[in-house]
Order: sequence, then structure tokens, then C-alpha cells
Amino acid sequence: MRSILISACVFALAPSLALGQQSLDIQSFHSCVDREAPTVVDEAIGRDPAGALYGYPTEMENEVIHRCGDVIAPATLADAVDTAHESHELAYVDAAVQAEIFARRTIQETKKAVAAQAREAIEARKEADERKRIADAMGIYSKCVITHAKTLSLVSSETADVIAEAAVPFCDSQRRALFDQIKDQNGEPVASKTLTDIDSGLHQTVVLEVIKARAINSLPPPPSVPNGAL
Repeated sequence: MRSILISACVFALAPSLALGQQSLDIQSFHSCVDREAPTVVDEAIGRDPAGALYGYPTEMENEVIHRCGDVIAPATLADAVDTAHESHELAYVDAAVQAEIFARRTIQETKKAVAAQAREAIEARKEADERKRIADAMGIYSKCVITHAKTLSLVSSETADVIAEAAVPFCDSQRRALFDQIKDQNGEPVASKTLTDIDSGLHQTVVLEVIKARAINSLPPPPSVPNGAL
């Protein structure tokens, strides 16, 4: 069907061609095709981007032939419909149009790929920033609980486990800040479970820190050195 449609355009041009002319002006025809093909493809893309870039190019090829038909000068009407010559020129039009389509499709797909990479990079940076904010908030909360637990361990005789629990309320604002960071990124149900897991892991760390602090505090002071002994 495609060849028939294009051939019909060539036949339609034939009545306007005078008999007795020497030959087809191939160079002028090719120059016209080279000039008009980009314009015709761009116009088609403007009307229907997807159809022009990914559909059949028959309409665009016919339009190029229509625009460049006035430079064809056959010696006779028979020359105008010579099968070998016609096939060659239609192949030239097809190649020119296909090249323009391919170039624009490549540009469009490259732009899409670059845009997708940019979105992925932005998303990755966003996720990295979010993870850092959570890590920073968790560090502040952990430090607060450990600091208060060590202080309590020096003035209380309660077990390390009890002291670790007692230190948490002193850091309520830091704990809330951590919760908010997790909630903003993952929602409240996830934030609640995550914070429970964090508290569980932190509790064991705080207990060890309390034991260490008490052990260090219970060490006897180093013996004093008499004056002049050294």
C-alpha cells in the first residue's frame, strides 16, 4: 500500500511535465528532498509526535515528493514512470525522511533518558538526605539518653536496666524529633514500629554504658607519690 501511495504521487505529477525534455534533474530533486524532508518531518511531529516518530512515514514521504515534484523534468511521460528510476528516487525520499525521523527520535529518547537520570539522581540525593537526617536525629537522641543514664548511675543504686529506662524521659524532645523524621518519610505506623525497635536496641547499649561508668567510678584512685620520690 505504501509503494502504491507514493507511486500515485509520481503519476499525479506527470501531466504537468512537458514532453521532449532531456532527463530528470536528479541533483535538483535530491537537493529539494534534502531541504524539505526536515521541514516535513518537523511539521508532522508538531501535529502528531507519536505518529510521526513511531508510525508509518508514508504521508511525510508523499508530502516531500509533492513539494519537490516541480524540479522533475522527464524526457517523456514514459520516463516519468520508468520502474527502475522511480524506485531509485522513491528510495532516496524514503531514506531522507527515515533519517530525519531517526535523528529526532534519537534526540527525544536521549532527552527522556537524561531527564530520567536526572530524576533518579534527585531522588537518590533526596533519599540520602533523608537517611542522614534520621541518622543525625538518632545520634542526638542516643547521646542524650546515654549522658543522662551515666549521670543517674553515679547518684542512684538502681540496676543498670532500671537506670536505662529512667533516662529516656529526660530526652523526650529528642525522641519526638527522631519520630517526626521517620514519620515524614515513612508514615506514622512505620515510625512507631521503627522507634520501638530503636528504643529496644538503645536500651541494651545504655545498660552497658551504665555498667562501664560505674566500673570506672569504682576504681580506687592511683597511689600518691611522695614529694621527692622521683
